[in-house]
Amino acid sequence: MARILSIINLKGGSAKTTTAVNLCASLAIAEKKTLLIDCDPQGNASIGLGIDKRSLKQSFYHTMINGHIFPDDIIDTDLEYLKVLPSRIELIRAELQLTDRPEKEFILKKVIESIANDYDFIVLDTSPSIGLLTVNALVASNEFMIPLPCEFYAIESLGQVLKAVQLIRNQFNPSLTFSGILLSMFQENEDFSGHIAQEVKTHLQHKVFKTVIPYDTQVKESPAHGKSILTLDIKSIGAQCFLMLANEIINQ
Repeated sequence: MARILSIINLKGGSAKTTTAVNLCASLAIAEKKTLLIDCDPQGNASIGLGIDKRSLKQSFYHTMINGHIFPDDIIDTDLEYLKVLPSRIELIRAELQLTDRPEKEFILKKVIESIANDYDFIVLDTSPSIGLLTVNALVASNEFMIPLPCEFYAIESLGQVLKAVQLIRNQFNPSLTFSGILLSMFQENEDFSGHIAQEVKTHLQHKVFKTVIPYDTQVKESPAHGKSILTLDIKSIGAQCFLMLANEIINQ
């Protein structure tokens, strides 16, 4: 049975999708059967794994509308153990179309239950808002993690994320657990970056991953190549840090 992990942050530019893509690639390199579900209408995780969205016959939109997933909807990547259920802009329509659907918050949970035995990890990249799609992702998940850039506005959004998740726990998914906060975009030579990291560790020390993802130009540029940093340059500092993160999560 797969571990089902949502990656969430309500702030744009939080390295959420970068984390999703590179964590999944790292899990795949560790030979864990991994499925990345792109739950964001922007479809950036799909782009970051080299998916040509124009060539898709179906996407995550059809999964949500049909309440079913077909084998052909899941796309192979350049890593043997990593597959992706891609998204594109049509997914915006899903929230409106599903408004009156009975138990609309549980659609994705039921879909994932039908494939959970096929994977070791199912990772959900969410959009930076608490709409129906993100609610579905959190209801379907066993656990969630928060990528947190080492910058001022990220701290402000952290409390909002935790409050939103608690509401979903109370109403829909009481067993949802907190895997941890991932400090990202860390700049060693920047005092404020270090201050943010220290403040988070002080107040939430038991919920912060030991691995810290540094600011890395190669990581930032890898989506332009349609590749994870692991595929682009596995020896880079960013790739090595994501491999350490995957190992930390595997051993949780």
